[in-house]
Amino acid sequence: MCIKKLSKGLNFLREQLKGFIAGLWNKWWSGRLLREKVEEVSWGATIIAFVILVVQFCGSNENMRLLRQQTLMLTNVSIYQLADRCVWADTGGDRSSFQTLINLRKQTEGAVWDLIDFKIKEIKRNYKNSEYFVKNLRAVCKAHTKTECEEWEQYDTFDYDNVLGQTTDDRFWTGRAKSAYFLGNKEKFAHLSGEYKQKVLQQLIDRIKQENENSLIVSKTALESFDKLVDDYQIKDNDIFDFQGALEYWQNKQGK
Repeated sequence: MCIKKLSKGLNFLREQLKGFIAGLWNKWWSGRLLREKVEEVSWGATIIAFVILVVQFCGSNENMRLLRQQTLMLTNVSIYQLADRCVWADTGGDRSSFQTLINLRKQTEGAVWDLIDFKIKEIKRNYKNSEYFVKNLRAVCKAHTKTECEEWEQYDTFDYDNVLGQTTDDRFWTGRAKSAYFLGNKEKFAHLSGEYKQKVLQQLIDRIKQENENSLIVSKTALESFDKLVDDYQIKDNDIFDFQGALEYWQNKQGK
């Protein structure tokens, strides 16, 4: 009975913790980073609080065995929920949820670590061929379109100014993803001036930065385009989400 009552209150406790932490930290984090930190801290704090309460009120060996089962089950549910948010179908994949999984993997061990590691690898497998999906999107209208899209930009003939503008359109992740894909056209890139090349690369870097872009597929597409355009950069260890590697490369390059 004790286990059942406490487990019913677990979700309520977690939501209260999320609200409390969000209120405290709102002054220091941007919206996207805040979601990630709140999710991560509330996840851990809820489990800890749950364990403390049960140890205090349900100390028998049998109840402790049930506690371990219940805690593992609830933890697994949270992990599956985070992984589901990373799917690109509706939202372009929630990058904050993916980063939360990465952070949690560093803090856990045993069966929980195994599950998180499995879900991260599964997400990467699902995104491995995402370029084909983005390539076939009809998502970037030509600049003169006023209401409904009359003409779409094409890979070989797109207008740079228009596409660069649409990489920052927060309304449509599909448009940002397709724009990032267009910018990876190395043939067109070769004919740009040095100053404009810098502008294109900076725009891709901005889409790779999590504080600017919370869509996982947009950031991945920007990373792939950056990799195509920059000869002396290579994605590390075949990591399709090597965002940090690209950012470090760019920072070092700018510092020279």
